[in-house]
Amino acid sequence: MRIAVVHSYYSSAMPSGENIAVNLQVDALRTAGHRVLLVSRSTDDAARRRGSAIRAAATVTTGLGPSPQPQLVEFRPDVVHVHNLFPNFGTSWIPDCPAPIVATLHNFRAFCSAGTLWRDGHDCEECLTAGSLRSVAHRCYRHSPAATVPLAVATRDHGRANPILRHAAALVTLAPRSRSTFAGARPDLEHRLRVVPNFATDGGPAPAPHPGAPWLFVGRLEAGKGIDGLIERWPDSEELVVVGTGPMAVELEQSAAHKNIRFVGQVGRERVDQLLADCRALVFPSRWRESAPALAYVEALAAGRPALAIGTNAVADDVATAHTGVAIDDFTTLAAGMASVTAHLAETSAIARRRFEDEYSQQAWLRRISEVYRSVTVPR
Repeated sequence: MRIAVVHSYYSSAMPSGENIAVNLQVDALRTAGHRVLLVSRSTDDAARRRGSAIRAAATVTTGLGPSPQPQLVEFRPDVVHVHNLFPNFGTSWIPDCPAPIVATLHNFRAFCSAGTLWRDGHDCEECLTAGSLRSVAHRCYRHSPAATVPLAVATRDHGRANPILRHAAALVTLAPRSRSTFAGARPDLEHRLRVVPNFATDGGPAPAPHPGAPWLFVGRLEAGKGIDGLIERWPDSEELVVVGTGPMAVELEQSAAHKNIRFVGQVGRERVDQLLADCRALVFPSRWRESAPALAYVEALAAGRPALAIGTNAVADDVATAHTGVAIDDFTTLAAGMASVTAHLAETSAIARRRFEDEYSQQAWLRRISEVYRSVTVPR
């Protein structure tokens, strides 16, 4: 099959699981024998040119801007898989795309300027209930009304003007919770929504976890990820290793100064793999609903590490469904949740690894995405 992949890469200043997922998927499709053309633009490159912010705002508002169409016409794909167009690609080419479009909805930006349906410490759906201009009032993109205006225009009326939502033959969501969110906001999309989770590379299961090993948090250090609440409630008797960086890094290190918590910052892939192998379990306390099970969770499953999921998010959903650890409602039952993970460590470790193989491996992703491609491809 000839597959064109279109993606606007986010800035390297903010590590992006979406960028990683796209690279992994392109490699997987090529390894499976498909001919793959990656058409991409980079925010890093765009930012080096004068007036980049103004051009990006104009592209988001009008849909006019850089187009992959010439490369697509030359390549003659059977299917075009669109990941992210924001903010470096226009959208005016979409109605004339030379092949059926499959679009992955990595976040909620189709109808939320922030892309997260989260604001000021709580879930927020004001743009769905009261109109997208609410995002301007709340400064939802980059804390700036001016920067938010183009997105408020693009997301008006539940994203009904969004060319991807209008023209894609299939819309890929990354978790049942994400699918339900899109279907609830736009019931007219339901028949085109598919659930195809991202996958992680498989380094093989790590040796069985030790009940005295440290716990591990991997993620951006910001309030929405719940790391502040986790540190506040963390018991002195247990060790926690924190991987990642973000706007709350200094504040969090200060608040954890007298606790058994070690910050290692942003580290490379090999170091994360080693920390997973050395940990007892992953702790995932995100307050966001999350559009997908986090990459850190999938990597933990690959290593055979269970998760302690806190709150109502996509990881907690998967933990509760597949019994890959323990899911608790909030931090009031943190100690009990930790004790339960430790008591069932060997059992949940084995379940975690099986869950990875069945649902989040490269083979599982290729099987599912191939079914989606076949469903939209018109024989020529």
